[in-house]
Amino acid sequence: MLNRILGQHSSVLAMNELHYFGSFWDPERGTGEWTERKATRAAARLLARIHRGIWGGGPSESELTEARELLGSQEKRNWTPAAVFEVVLAAQASASMARYVTEQTPRNIFYARQLMALYGEARVLHIVRDPRAVLYSQRSRWRTRRLGGRQMPIWNVVRLMANYHPLTMTLLWKKAVEQGLMLQNHPRYRMVFFEELVQEPEKQVRQICRFLDLEFEDEMLKVPQIGSSHKAHTPERRGISADVADAWRNKLARGHVMLCERMAGPLMRRLGYEPYGQIWWYPATLGPLLGFPLHMMGVLISNPARAWIQFKALFGGRDES
Repeated sequence: MLNRILGQHSSVLAMNELHYFGSFWDPERGTGEWTERKATRAAARLLARIHRGIWGGGPSESELTEARELLGSQEKRNWTPAAVFEVVLAAQASASMARYVTEQTPRNIFYARQLMALYGEARVLHIVRDPRAVLYSQRSRWRTRRLGGRQMPIWNVVRLMANYHPLTMTLLWKKAVEQGLMLQNHPRYRMVFFEELVQEPEKQVRQICRFLDLEFEDEMLKVPQIGSSHKAHTPERRGISADVADAWRNKLARGHVMLCERMAGPLMRRLGYEPYGQIWWYPATLGPLLGFPLHMMGVLISNPARAWIQFKALFGGRDES
């Protein structure tokens, strides 16, 4: 939603999730250099994702040709992964007559400090939401296709069903928030709370515009209401609805709520998300705990790349520089 809000601005080109960092290249491994062939292939794959989304398959011949022409038109010949990303997105911005580009892959928060060092003008907007609402959304993501996201292939529906578990989702939420809190004093980082955004949209969007050095435009608040994991697509309706903020209440399984609050309670309180204060009710949590090994097996089988990324995010080194 935040990405769509920014995309309504006349000077902004809003990209969807591209999963370049961590998938094509891991910024934690340093910049390094790619051969011209590898750089061209990466640029073509990135163009394919820009044109058709992350479920759209590999690059076509026309996208390979576009990548060769784009990189060939540049003076540089020693290509780093960071430079390939910058050149491809700059070309998209130029073609759309936009001054700025946004990109919304959630895992980018784990590379935020490195990315801001690589791209001296880049700014990070980190949107944070009540972890129980995150669990409810993630638990239902597989339903997106049925609610209007017809571009999602069936095989990804299966993967989404396997990927969800309250333990891993809560741990990832904690890790992402901790990464953001370590960046609080960085002048090009800003944490945005989802609940504040939907409850006071104009106030919050104006503050975001000041952070980004953008002039506020009324059109930014007229964002299409694209459906989520538990709400049907209604793009003909525009505006920011506060109804979704508490959609998880009385709908998320009690055991999932308890596990989340047990694991993330102190951090939730720090951010103003009060736990219910329920006792550690064993029967409600027994099912999710017993199902955790099956969940891990399902992730490894259906999406081994994601399993590795999750493992790194959860147990890798922390950015405390």
